[in-house]
Amino acid sequence: MFQNFLSKVRYLSNFTFDENETAYTTGVWKVYDGVRKADNSKCSIFIALDEHKTLAQNAVQALKTLRHPYIIKVLEVEPKCQATGRVYLVTERVRPFAARDASNKSAHVWS
Repeated sequence: MFQNFLSKVRYLSNFTFDENETAYTTGVWKVYDGVRKADNSKCSIFIALDEHKTLAQNAVQALKTLRHPYIIKVLEVEPKCQATGRVYLVTERVRPFAARDASNKSAHVWS
């Protein structure tokens, strides 16, 4: 347990977040709201669920290769933590469309 904590501290040392407060869970990830220590900017910290490690690793590798202004900005990646075997991904702060829709009943998406 303590080793697990130490490995997270090392890999996510540039960010603060409360692992007891999950912002939301998707099919592959648990997502946490965090703050980047360097500039106090808001970020999202994705930690892959254990049963989806391989899928998460593949997604992280694909996302790292994409550089486009309209695609999410990746701040830090750990494709496989040696101590825990977990996959970590830190991006600019994001929210799923479903969360936005639930908070704003008058919002509409038009194509």
